[in-house]
Amino acid sequence: QDLAARIIGSAMDRDAKRLRVEGVAGLASIVSSDESIDVKGTAVPLVIVADPAMTVEQSAQWVVDNQPALETLLKEHGAILFRGFPFKTPEHFDGFVSAFQGWEDLSYEDSLSFAVRIRKTGRICTTNEGRTGGLVFHHEQAQSPRWPSKLFFCCQKAAEPGDGGQTGVCRSDLVLEELRTVHPEFVAKCEELGVK
Repeated sequence: QDLAARIIGSAMDRDAKRLRVEGVAGLASIVSSDESIDVKGTAVPLVIVADPAMTVEQSAQWVVDNQPALETLLKEHGAILFRGFPFKTPEHFDGFVSAFQGWEDLSYEDSLSFAVRIRKTGRICTTNEGRTGGLVFHHEQAQSPRWPSKLFFCCQKAAEPGDGGQTGVCRSDLVLEELRTVHPEFVAKCEELGVK
């Protein structure tokens, strides 16, 4: 059971060096992956793979030791896929997420979202129990008066081949840039009238 976490938010060798710090050196590394696409010279998402020897406790310390570099990488890439981290339970994943310091939690209740979710820990809940099938790209909780600045997704059990199950990510800033190029009048009208 591999757990993948994606954070909304490009890496070169210099960045990989910043992620290997004393005490956890070599426990995770940036890799080239067919799970990324090249978007104007930037891999989206950036893929970081954990060493199989990493423990749950080491993963949280790795976040603490590398948070500034991870935040820089998140801004550059728009998303990070953490692959092969040692999480077997929602509590393990919660510990990893909570290791990111200074990031304010937005509780599901405070977001006023209407999706049906099951709470697994204080900050971890299921994606959407009320819908089957895939979802089109969307801004998470865009219909709510409060929305998160960062999202984590995890998968504790991979879908069977052919069943889909992947969480796609899309950089909205690049979609808007492309829309401006292809349909400038449409974008101008949306900006003038607003979108509801």
